[in-house]
Amino acid sequence: MAKTYAPPQPFETTSRPPIPLARVKGETPVPVYHYADVSPDMHAKFIGAESIGTFFGTNIKPMIFKKYPAEPLPALEA
Repeated sequence: MAKTYAPPQPFETTSRPPIPLARVKGETPVPVYHYADVSPDMHAKFIGAESIGTFFGTNIKPMIFKKYPAEPLPALEA
């Protein structure tokens, strides 16, 4: 039996909140997913997690988010 998936969430039409962006693996700009209910404490735990993928999937992904179009990547620091 073939799997069925929900359609992707559309991009927001409003301006993205002023949140700092940081480059992660890869060179391609990707959409910005804004999870407004992530506290500074949870963010610190996420950044310090042994596996950020597992932490994200367990603690952050289930939260409500808004999706914004990709933006130019910040410059790499020397």
